Amino acid sequence: MCMKKLLLLFICLLLLYSLNVCAQDVIKMKDSTEIKAKIEKITPTDITYRRATDTTGPIIIVYRQDVESITYADGEKEMMSKGTYIVPGHNRRRHYSYHRYDYGRTILSLAFLQATGENSTSGGGDVYPGFGLQYEYMLTKKKNISFYFPATLSFYTVQNAYNYNNYYSNNDYQVHSFFSMYPGVKFYPMGSNRKFSYSIGPSIAIGFGRKYNNNEVYNYDSTSNNYISTITSRSVFKTGLMINNGVSYMLKEHLYLGMELGLGLTVYSNDYRNDDLGGGQAGQEGGGAPIIQFNMKVGYRF
Repeated sequence: MCMKKLLLLFICLLLLYSLNVCAQDVIKMKDSTEIKAKIEKITPTDITYRRATDTTGPIIIVYRQDVESITYADGEKEMMSKGTYIVPGHNRRRHYSYHRYDYGRTILSLAFLQATGENSTSGGGDVYPGFGLQYEYMLTKKKNISFYFPATLSFYTVQNAYNYNNYYSNNDYQVHSFFSMYPGVKFYPMGSNRKFSYSIGPSIAIGFGRKYNNNEVYNYDSTSNNYISTITSRSVFKTGLMINNGVSYMLKEHLYLGMELGLGLTVYSNDYRNDDLGGGQAGQEGGGAPIIQFNMKVGYRF
């Protein structure tokens, strides 16, 4: 009789163990991957779980925004977009509302610090300060590829005269502007719908405007007692290819901060600084000179 009781107890324990093994939660990721797990904790940003096959093993954390749904051991299914989470240690699920940030597709930003650089094969180069406006739109549902259109206005100075009494004292500069655009695409390897994201992508560099050049041929002006240099100007157009690397951080749901660095080469330029056909006269047409752009920006995402 005692043997029968022990056998019955063993069978009951075996059944309880089997039920415990079968009772597992299933996490379905947005890429359709399913994870058999034991949910430990769900917060507005993360899901903490252990593997169903090792419930005493290490804790694993995944981003909630990467999870589509959770099917619990009792068969109840919960979509993560509903904005609810479980409070562990309670018999009933408590649902707390929270605002799940689903960052928008459109970004409008102001590059309050914009630097545009150019160089010539002879070794000279300049970096021009300025500012820019940028438009970006996410092309895919996962928000990992976007169309990007920045436009910048940079400023440069041209020396107009020297002081007669002190040849090395510059006393007359004129400020001129130059317009550039960098349309292209961005790829976000980890997606852009997160607090911190990285992007990389190609763009076409286009610049145009009127460039002024000091020919350094001076004529004495007795009225001002200065040597006045001859200033010439020409309509300049340049284009090139560039690779941009950027990082961004969402301070709030809509407030956006970013920083970007682009490096590339000119394909065509008739700028005064260009002498890329073998060290010829400044102003001849050519390409191949390095170009660079750097910006820090603040924007609104919706």
